Amino acid sequence: MIDFRLADTTRGPALKLCGDLTIENSERLKRILVESIEGRDRLSLDLAEVTAVDAAGFQLLWAALKTAGYSSQGLGLLESLPEELKQATMDAGYALQDGTACRIQAGNVPGREEG
Repeated sequence: MIDFRLADTTRGPALKLCGDLTIENSERLKRILVESIEGRDRLSLDLAEVTAVDAAGFQLLWAALKTAGYSSQGLGLLESLPEELKQATMDAGYALQDGTACRIQAGNVPGREEG
């Protein structure tokens, strides 16, 4: 199951996702992301209450970031990632730690050799 809340915060609009970001919920997750991004210059994702993520969930998050243009004014992640999700994101090659937030980025991941 997946649920969400969209709220205005002091940092701008934030989308709080709750539940499993998995293949079983991929159609709903895609709809939530598309509808939340449309018409906004900026959106933060709060994944603190995400309980599971698989390749489908990562792909949809990646596509949402790509759609938003990768800019700091586009789509970003709040500092609220559960440790398990941070580790899974880094293990999958989607993220790197920058000291203040875990951001999904394109490119090389430090400490990983190109193969």
